[in-house]
Amino acid sequence: MVSGFESLSRSMNFLVIIKAFLLGYDFQVSFWSGIAVSAIIGFIVYQYTDVFKRPNLNFVVKQNGFYRNTILLVEEGENYKARFQFAIKNNGNKIIKAGEGYWHLFIESSSSTRYSVPEEQNHSRDMIRGSVYPSSFLDIDLIYELSIKKEDVTEKEIPYFFSTEYGQYPKTAKIDSKTGGVFYKNMNYIKFDLPKTE
Repeated sequence: MVSGFESLSRSMNFLVIIKAFLLGYDFQVSFWSGIAVSAIIGFIVYQYTDVFKRPNLNFVVKQNGFYRNTILLVEEGENYKARFQFAIKNNGNKIIKAGEGYWHLFIESSSSTRYSVPEEQNHSRDMIRGSVYPSSFLDIDLIYELSIKKEDVTEKEIPYFFSTEYGQYPKTAKIDSKTGGVFYKNMNYIKFDLPKTE
């Protein structure tokens, strides 16, 4: 029968052996080489495959030769006015190619354009017709003349969303399978930038 002292002694010897193994040269080399190999494989997978890459699309405007996140308004009597072109910006780390999705804008328009959706007032849409590279822009051939009453400016923003092979952008935009509609509250918005007052 093994005494308590002998049992404790064996346990201590076992722990000493484990400690020596963990601190030993072979284990250290094996451990750190495993970490290095995993890091290299992870880097290769990230750089040369699309496993972890996704686009992230937003609408911006091209105004006065610059891309902007907001629409710069100009005061004109009782109204604010602006003239701008829409563009798609890819904030993700993956190219979205032509034909891999659609954009949707909800803007007031008195006359229809080639982007207008039949029987859906103020809804414009089209296929993404060019590649949008990470951190780059794709201009849409849609120039808009905005005129808005000053008292309405706090209520007006331009809602939009994208429907792509990689999902909806923003991700909160869920398409109703019965109606095909998306609630405005679930979309992103292009906001207005009021003129600076002195």
